[in-house]
Amino acid sequence: MKKFSVILVFFVTTLSSFFVWSYFRFSKKLASLERENREISSNLIETHAELQTELFKFKENLSIIDASIDPENKKWARIKQVRKLIVESLKYQGKNDLTIKEITEISSSVVDFSEENDVSISLILAIITTESNFHVRAISKSNARGLMQILPSTAIEISTDVGKRNFNLFKIRDNVQFGSYYLWKMINMFGDQNLGISAYNCGPVCVKKVQSGEYSKYPDETIDYLKKVNERILKYDNLGVN
Repeated sequence: MKKFSVILVFFVTTLSSFFVWSYFRFSKKLASLERENREISSNLIETHAELQTELFKFKENLSIIDASIDPENKKWARIKQVRKLIVESLKYQGKNDLTIKEITEISSSVVDFSEENDVSISLILAIITTESNFHVRAISKSNARGLMQILPSTAIEISTDVGKRNFNLFKIRDNVQFGSYYLWKMINMFGDQNLGISAYNCGPVCVKKVQSGEYSKYPDETIDYLKKVNERILKYDNLGVN
């Protein structure tokens, strides 16, 4: 009986020690977690404050630009609308390497050359989104350049058509002018917007070979490209951009 009492005391003592040790360990871990949580909360508050400051500066700069424009100017109203869509698109991506001036220049170029080349704003924006995601200095593996990803060889052809010898595909206005013109040319050549979009991706020779039956179908890349562009046209149309 005495032996049992000793064992029982030892067991209770050991168990008590274990619970005390576990309690202090848990308390220490809890305190550590609470400390980490406070640090994370503090960082989030600081990040939010920084974002709010940047947003304020961005809106302030936009207001300065807008204030210099005649409020009755209908074209400017369209430019502002397009600019807002671009800003939202960049915000959705979570990064923005463009300056306010560049965003405004893209917007004004899209509006101007949409009118000049009789191509919808939604279509131009959809092509830019699909081709470069608004990266002004984008270069593809095939050496296509700029916002609308134009090949230098195609640019030379376009420059002859539009009578513009000096151009730079990394300049926003040059790129959007050439890209929107080439879109119009492809659509006009085949008499159909979808065929024009396909030609913009795989080239007019490819479209003609599919039409003639020499090719059984379009490349998978072109099929996917046409789908993406049309989805984005619908998105921009639904936002009332045109």
